[in-house]
Amino acid sequence: MTMCYMSATKSTNGIMNSIMNFCTYFDINYLPRALAMYSSLVQHCPVFHLYMLCFDDASVTRLQSLNLQHATIIPLERFEAGDDKLLEVKWGRTRLEYYYTCSPSLPLYIFREYSHIDVLTYLDADLFFFSDPSPLLKELNGYSIGITVHNFPQYRPAPSNWQI
Repeated sequence: MTMCYMSATKSTNGIMNSIMNFCTYFDINYLPRALAMYSSLVQHCPVFHLYMLCFDDASVTRLQSLNLQHATIIPLERFEAGDDKLLEVKWGRTRLEYYYTCSPSLPLYIFREYSHIDVLTYLDADLFFFSDPSPLLKELNGYSIGITVHNFPQYRPAPSNWQI
């Protein structure tokens, strides 16, 4: 089982905001997938905002040129600024390991920088929605964190080091 969906909240009342806040991260290699996810949210999610952490300048430049109405673009330098613990581990990890290390830091960053957000859902950049995601979020039922399985196809099992 690996994480592909995570929701966190700093609210104690268990009530979801009317806007669905999502976050994701990617580099230029996953930018087309992230844009496909964004388009699927536009099509299936009535009111949402997607916070997009870009690991490279090429992604930032491309996204800024698209002027996405429901997105906030977060450049890596801004995300890393002031997070000394994150920067300490950066140079001892591969690029992919560092990306995964940023997973728990991204929601913390967003809660700190955008104090109006009470509920935030992390999405892998290669997810695609075929219907409204709100039933998934209702499954949280007041809990602060929800994790789902990755659901690899049978012909391509998950690598053993991806298990939790």
